[in-house]
Amino acid sequence: MIQALLGDVVHGLHTVEWAFCECQGAFPGEVPASVEGPLRRALKLLSECTAPLMMSRTQSRILRVEAQLDTDAKSYPAMMHQLVALREAIEDDLNETLLLYVGPAKAKYFLDEPATIFPNSWPKFPSAHDDMTEAARCYACGRHTAAVYHCVGVMQYGLYALAQHLGVQTKKPLEYENWRNIVDVIEKKIGEYENQQGHSRQELEFLAGAASHFRFVKDSLRNDVGHIRRSYDEGQAHSVFTHTVELLEHLATRLEEPSVAE
Repeated sequence: MIQALLGDVVHGLHTVEWAFCECQGAFPGEVPASVEGPLRRALKLLSECTAPLMMSRTQSRILRVEAQLDTDAKSYPAMMHQLVALREAIEDDLNETLLLYVGPAKAKYFLDEPATIFPNSWPKFPSAHDDMTEAARCYACGRHTAAVYHCVGVMQYGLYALAQHLGVQTKKPLEYENWRNIVDVIEKKIGEYENQQGHSRQELEFLAGAASHFRFVKDSLRNDVGHIRRSYDEGQAHSVFTHTVELLEHLATRLEEPSVAE
């Protein structure tokens, strides 16, 4: 969207400068109708595309140029002054506009809908939507520790769903219990399942896959991120993000958060 708006600004600026040249050719008379029409359209385009960018100087200068066109004082010197001032206003506004570059390798994490990154788990874990969205966007913008933090937020919904699926009992409600304690109990439960009769091979494979991801969480992430004890670089954030997507997609093959299931 920003690229399109800036393209419109450049196009509008070129149109204004073309009108400037036409005015110069019309010296010393007033701006002819053949130039005034395109100039007004260019001003309208500039107004529409600079408003979302909050280019206040440009917006104010556009109003002055339009006011000048509404008067009888439309000589070349008068319009030259207005058009030069308009160009300077555009330059000043753009100089104060911060543009963030996201390379092609990461652009999809910012531009794509999170539902395409989490295709199966998105509808089954709606409470995780905000963290799914922010995890992807923070990773795209190079905010690696923030990305990991939001990944942890995503994974906690999967952790709670799996704990409830296994009937895990903790001293505190799940949302207040330490992750390490929950994962420890889950691993113990899975070990019990493996030694019991009556559980299908598919169920055991599902639990084993979930356990491997949560073991990664327990050993590498939760306690550090939750207490801001360290920062994460791009490689680490990518690894965590990949684990997060794989974990939630794996859990979504059999589980969903309780509010969805009920």
